[in-house]
Amino acid sequence: MEYLEKYADFYYELGEKSQDDLANKPEHHRLWAQAMPSPVGDDGLYHHPLYFACNDFVDDQIGRVINALTPEQRENTWVIYTSDHGEMM
Repeated sequence: MEYLEKYADFYYELGEKSQDDLANKPEHHRLWAQAMPSPVGDDGLYHHPLYFACNDFVDDQIGRVINALTPEQRENTWVIYTSDHGEMM
């Protein structure tokens, strides 16, 4: 709950791409967008505390792994963080 409570009142201003009407996208994009509940309020701000709490939790867990490495291990370790939604990182 500590992560979720942190973002209860957090709102994120989305960029211009969030206003895309998907007119130039395949029909299934528009159908999917219509079927999904929007986390964007009437004020245009993105409010999705679960999303941000989850990312914060994952970040902390990655930090725990890195902090557990010895200095010698850190010299020979790569941490690769990937996402399919880079615009949110």
